Amino acid sequence: MANLVQGTVCKILGKEEIKPHKVCYYLKNRDAEFEQKMAEVLCVYREVASS
Repeated sequence: MANLVQGTVCKILGKEEIKPHKVCYYLKNRDAEFEQKMAEVLCVYREVASS
């Protein structure tokens, strides 16, 4: 696998109708406390950076 060139990979993907560059991701916030947790993590990073 390490010796494959980009052209070979493109040919393989083209034959199989695989389009990894067209994958869409949908992010859904499932944690009601996400904003609070994010703020706490950012505070920790800020404290570490300032010390």
